[in-house]
Amino acid sequence: MTQPEEAIVTNQTPPDRSVFAVPALLIVTATYFASSGLSFPVLPRMVDQKLDGGNLEIGLAFSAFGVGLMVLRPFVGYLTDRFGRRNGVIAGLVLVGAMQFTYVPAADLGLWPLLAARFGAGMGGSILYVGLATVATELPTPERRAAVFSIFASMTFVGFALGPLIGDLLFESYGFSVAYAAAGGLVVVATLLAFFIPDTTPADADPTLGAMRDLLHPVGFRLGVANMAALLAFIAFNAFITPWSDELGAGGARWVLFVFGIAALVLRLGSSPILNHPNRSRLATVAYVSIIGSALSAAFAQGSTLLFASALFLAGGLAFLTPLLILVAADSSPAAARARVVSTITFCNDLGSSLGVPLLGLVADASGFRGMYASLAVVCAISIAYLRSPVVQKLGGFHMAAS
Repeated sequence: MTQPEEAIVTNQTPPDRSVFAVPALLIVTATYFASSGLSFPVLPRMVDQKLDGGNLEIGLAFSAFGVGLMVLRPFVGYLTDRFGRRNGVIAGLVLVGAMQFTYVPAADLGLWPLLAARFGAGMGGSILYVGLATVATELPTPERRAAVFSIFASMTFVGFALGPLIGDLLFESYGFSVAYAAAGGLVVVATLLAFFIPDTTPADADPTLGAMRDLLHPVGFRLGVANMAALLAFIAFNAFITPWSDELGAGGARWVLFVFGIAALVLRLGSSPILNHPNRSRLATVAYVSIIGSALSAAFAQGSTLLFASALFLAGGLAFLTPLLILVAADSSPAAARARVVSTITFCNDLGSSLGVPLLGLVADASGFRGMYASLAVVCAISIAYLRSPVVQKLGGFHMAAS
């Protein structure tokens, strides 16, 4: 029997931790993503009303955050090894919070200042998320890693369920300034709670920068490319669902986003046994098929019914695919390289969304939202073929649960 290419390794024994460690990690994650999710219904309207922008400008506003993520991401593994996981989380939160407070005055100045503020927030989010995700893989023992990580990953959808609802209600009642002041306030709360998160940096982590080619881990790169289209689908859904719903005369985009967040949360909370399914390749394929169903539902929507179906299909795919591939990465790499692996996966996600969302905005301007979502379904189908190829399937993490 052919041996998997990557050696399967176990995590180091975790150091002693406070009883507040895991709750702090989970609450910080949920609060940060609530702050980020607040922009989903508010940012497109701000681009429209303050800047008179179209779908391309909306795509640029969302992708500027991704560009900020992408620029710093290759160095985040080094930074979290050099300065510690918790310090990275705190530094990222401070930068994200500062940028949230500048969004409205930046938009008053024009598109480029707004893009610069979004870019800065993305840089903060880059080191923040890698720190959080790496701690989530290092806090538990290998036997409990899938269970703890699935709960951690579900916190993103707690935020994405509540954030858009809060943002839309605040915007309609008080306007852009109050909505983004609330977003910044949520980050302040998360920053205070982050001091209860332990630093889980392994003793054998190598805090040296090395060559540029060493910044992107090959395991993370292969899995990151496989996950690109899924994150592009997520960003495209959140960036364009409000204007698409308005164009259809359906309204209620806040509730479509809320249903997506709640459905993804429920599915991800129950995902732990499924993530340890012996056939991880099949699970990843089914998750991608669900994402294709989301794109096609949005493409054929005539009203709110298929928009809600799109939200449910997307929740079903993302609830399993991204945490599954990160767990495959963790099980395919040594503990000392884990931060670099996670940062490489997220770098690929950022690259795909940063380049893809503005292109989808152009497609939407040229052929409408139906053409845009249909194009997205084709991209996801191509990603399934890559995911099932030997380049990805030979990684040891795909064989972990069966061994």
